[in-house]
Amino acid sequence: SLPVKSGDQFHFLHPLALQAWALKDTSLLASHLTQAYDADAVLAPSNEKSAEAILYNYEAVLRAACTESFTLGKFYGTKHIDNQLSSMVVTVKAPNATSLVVPVKTFENNFAQTLEFLTAGFIVVSENTTEPGIEYLSPYFDAKGNLVIAAVQCRCIVGSTLGWGTIKAGIRAAMRQFDIEAIKWFPVVYTTSSQRTIRRETYAGSVFFTESDLFVFTQKMGALRLHTTKFDSNDSDEKHWLRNCLQQQESLTPT
Repeated sequence: SLPVKSGDQFHFLHPLALQAWALKDTSLLASHLTQAYDADAVLAPSNEKSAEAILYNYEAVLRAACTESFTLGKFYGTKHIDNQLSSMVVTVKAPNATSLVVPVKTFENNFAQTLEFLTAGFIVVSENTTEPGIEYLSPYFDAKGNLVIAAVQCRCIVGSTLGWGTIKAGIRAAMRQFDIEAIKWFPVVYTTSSQRTIRRETYAGSVFFTESDLFVFTQKMGALRLHTTKFDSNDSDEKHWLRNCLQQQESLTPT
């Protein structure tokens, strides 16, 4: 079956073969792959919701491929992750459902329903386009079985100047309802920032993605519009190569 987990790495076939397989297969993994590709197909520079959909569906793919415990560092793969988080060993649950992602109208004043879904193992996505602080929540479980929540914010807007301090403060405010003893949570921020150097204190207690981190994280799906439409980088050679790859993939993509 595709993909499979082997050792500490997730292995995928060639992206075109992967897309062709996902369109024909009826598994959860295939469903979320197809949804990630569909979201990428309609991605535009000003459309951040589609970028979020790529990421939470790709996270669902990785979860569906997990058959054992893993560290958060191995899952996210970014260089910009707090050391304690990186070494934390966690598991995910496999809900008996047709999707690993469930929507809620909003996270505000909706603690009980959101917590119920998270405890069952679902990624919970807010349908509120102006949701303050966070876009979706991803559940993990530590060695004692306690819930650990990734509070995810996507800043995939070309040229965005919103500071990390502002983003982190927004996440903290949104997650105040989860500040109870039995629950741990940490911020995950996906950005398309071309920033090359980030101080360690900047991502203390959190997981942070730059443009290059995000490319490494998602490249197993092949060249995506996410890589060519959203990334800030002025590296014309890299952008040219990615666009050529994307054009070739699209000309051969099965329908």
